Amino acid sequence: NPQRRIEEKNPRLGKKSILHFWCGRTLLAGMERLFERRGVGMGVLSKRAEDAASAELAANVVSYALGVSPESIVDDARGCSQTAYARQLAMYLCHVAFELSLARVAAAFGRDRSTVAHACHMIEDRRDEPQFDLWMSALEQMLRAAPAPVLPERAQA
Repeated sequence: NPQRRIEEKNPRLGKKSILHFWCGRTLLAGMERLFERRGVGMGVLSKRAEDAASAELAANVVSYALGVSPESIVDDARGCSQTAYARQLAMYLCHVAFELSLARVAAAFGRDRSTVAHACHMIEDRRDEPQFDLWMSALEQMLRAAPAPVLPERAQA
């Protein structure tokens, strides 16, 4: 478990600091992998690539918070109920924290707009629970605090 390893190495870090530290490392590593897979160089890409990076970041944060693999969250397959719930959280966070439209979130996750709308309604209904709302607010703040991605542009041959 990455969190446990970080806690062991840095016992003075609080849970929030550990989450910020881990998400920062995960974001950088995830962005590097994303760029390598797409064979791109430095610069700026399209909104679609920016949305994909936002979806991947949200999936990584939710993955860490729930212990679900980030690949299963963005996977085309439906997955088990825990994976579906994690995906709903990630889609909701993309919509709220990054202010993406439902259609853009749907495209980033490879889902239908109505699926994203359903996910947002489900999560919003749970926000009436004080503990859940507090937890979601922390995740939102963390994603909003992430720097805007400087996406690479396609390497010119």
